[in-house]
Amino acid sequence: MDLQGHGLFANLRAISRGHNWTGAVQLLEQALAKTHSVSERSYGTAIAACDRASLWQQALRFLAHANVPNLILWNATISACSRARRWTTACALLEQMLRTKLWPDVITFNSTMRAFAGTGSSTSRWQAACLLYQQIRESCLHPSIQSISTVTGLCGQGNAWHAALAFLNDATEESVPIDAACYSSVLVSCARSRRWQRSLQIFWGFADKISPDLVCFNAAISACERGGDWISALSLLQKLHSYCLQPDRITLNAIISACEKGSQWHAAVAMLSLPGTAEQLRKSHAGPPCVMEGMHADAITFTAVLSACAKSSMWQDALHTLQRLRHHHMRPGPLHIATVLDACAPDGSRRRSSIVSKLVTSLQESIRCMLQQREGINAMESPRTQAKCQEITKHIVAGMECLSRHTTACERQGLEALFDKIVYQPVLERLNCLIAEADAVAREAILRDGQLEELYGFGARYTSKALVDLGLSASDPSWSAMAQKLTRQALWSRSWQRKNAGLWPARASAQTLVVWCSYEIYDESGLVCENEGKLFYSASKTDATEAGEAPGLSELLLASVFVEHDRSMHAERHALLEVASRVERIRTGSRDVHGYVRLYAVHTPCISCLAVFCQFRSLFPQVILHVQFDDWSATREALVETGGRHSNFA
Repeated sequence: MDLQGHGLFANLRAISRGHNWTGAVQLLEQALAKTHSVSERSYGTAIAACDRASLWQQALRFLAHANVPNLILWNATISACSRARRWTTACALLEQMLRTKLWPDVITFNSTMRAFAGTGSSTSRWQAACLLYQQIRESCLHPSIQSISTVTGLCGQGNAWHAALAFLNDATEESVPIDAACYSSVLVSCARSRRWQRSLQIFWGFADKISPDLVCFNAAISACERGGDWISALSLLQKLHSYCLQPDRITLNAIISACEKGSQWHAAVAMLSLPGTAEQLRKSHAGPPCVMEGMHADAITFTAVLSACAKSSMWQDALHTLQRLRHHHMRPGPLHIATVLDACAPDGSRRRSSIVSKLVTSLQESIRCMLQQREGINAMESPRTQAKCQEITKHIVAGMECLSRHTTACERQGLEALFDKIVYQPVLERLNCLIAEADAVAREAILRDGQLEELYGFGARYTSKALVDLGLSASDPSWSAMAQKLTRQALWSRSWQRKNAGLWPARASAQTLVVWCSYEIYDESGLVCENEGKLFYSASKTDATEAGEAPGLSELLLASVFVEHDRSMHAERHALLEVASRVERIRTGSRDVHGYVRLYAVHTPCISCLAVFCQFRSLFPQVILHVQFDDWSATREALVETGGRHSNFA
């Protein structure tokens, strides 16, 4: 095979056209090994092959060998790094281009922005994308449709709906053509920021301007799912057919989940075409059950249907759905079995003992299987494996939490030892490192190493254990009774609660959460700051922005962990930020102060809040932090007993 001049280029192009990317890379390596001269066109073809195959290291090597100020070669190399999610390398290449007076074009910036997808914290993703977008403007370049699509997509990942909407408006004003992908990103960011009504407004606003694709419809239906608006979800499904589009599995799952959250168990079950439910679906005006004809359900589909049945105490339908899952040749996970188990024995009793006993045995086997599966996976291998580990861990934690309600400590002793080894201890080790580490850069590395981002939370039982192991549990929780009373009174007075007339959601959400916090902080001179007790609520980024709050040093140091969505606005973090900010304004040295902080939450703190607690302890090692909480189910039951009513909406 010719390895020189035009012959090499022709061979590289022929191999690449056959999608044999690795073969093209190996051919150029052979040519370089024999010290043959290689043209820029040959380098460009080989680096493009590296891009397609995510061989970013080979692309860097080829670029170094070429050693020419060729913009096409540099763009292809950056694109290869971006495809492999090597954002630090992509940014370094961009900076090197600027130093060598090789001026980047819009393609360069777009490729660099793409590197941030799925890497780093949610805040760093979209903010870094914003800075790159600003550089496009400063370089007197015109953003392309790919620029808008990429930056709005990253804003969507970070729940920065206000930024995504601003970029969309900027593109409209500059007459930049906008495609369906841009709108989809804005819809997703609004929905994930719990502004699902705004998401629907945007959808209906552009539906007549451009022809929305299936991704747009799925984003709008997912927004309905977030708000439990099952009627709007089914209306969108009918609209989807009018555009001659065919729904896919994502559509099916979003609609069933919307029905589940809207307490429409009959509609959710009918979407699976279970026998005997079509008439119920028609009576509910939910639309014909045949709209998803020919669709194949997956594990997510069955999870939503099982949850809908369990919430409505339809344990027989839940059992039937569990059997259907097995008939679809899918193995039920701990989350599926736990949902059915709670439906059969909602109070943890042994009624329907034979069924409950079989379900407990199945749950134990399923948890053990998933723990062994998780042990054999390297979560940091790729973003895909990290997402897989996150899903596995979610099932495991839900299963262990359910087992604690239905079994004795002796019955689950073996499983708890395995859970401790594979899930609990690795995370606890990192949380302890956050407490012990005084260097902010080192703490940031711990927060971004992926182990914490894998876990939504430990569940109520293991969160209590973690607080004890981390030294954050109150030895004398007498103050928690007063905090509990005040927070529950606050829940009644919230505007969300007044609108919903005493209905309490099955799962805690941002608008229902409240935290009580008191503190006394001293230094060698005496009292620095104090508060006998204050209530804190979750807020949004725009709430903070509109209030004119500038992030201080403490806010940057008490970083949140991105798990599925941005958690920086959780009430627990707000409470500790106030303490840290007050100390910061008065004193320059935070490690010399001492005192106490008491914090009570009406719900189980998530992994991000646990990380914030540990960072606070690292900032103020001599300040005692005591945390108490009630599981949301206990808070909800207490509120119902005082005159409220259950709501299955979540």
